[in-house]
Amino acid sequence: MQVKEIMTNNIQVVQSNTNLQEAASIMRDINIGVLPIADGQRITGILTERDIVVRSTAKGMDPKSATVDESASTSVAWCFEDDDIEDALQKMENRKIRCLPVVNRSKELVGIVSLIDIPLSIVRAWRLKHSKRYRNRTGRTADR
Repeated sequence: MQVKEIMTNNIQVVQSNTNLQEAASIMRDINIGVLPIADGQRITGILTERDIVVRSTAKGMDPKSATVDESASTSVAWCFEDDDIEDALQKMENRKIRCLPVVNRSKELVGIVSLIDIPLSIVRAWRLKHSKRYRNRTGRTADR
């Protein structure tokens, strides 16, 4: 299975000059723990909840004036949308991270894949397989 089959492709990004308070508000409002930093469609960094706590709050930085590029990770691991899921998992394991930005072959940001996407895709596939089997046996669709 390829990464593009399970990735989230409607993602929120911020620019490098976004202040930390705004970034944290975005993360809270849409319930995410990682926020890619992009210059157009090119990823330049990634900001995590941990980055905000460890790299800014613990250092006493003012979240209204400090920008995401002051706290974000700039050494960003990423994968291609047509990579196998196993390859993406290996990158996450090697880097000890839970999310990977996904780029196309022009290296433009097209999505993000997280560890939770993988078991969710397995559950969706199982439900699809079993709902078809149930429909085939009974001739009707079950309400599940």
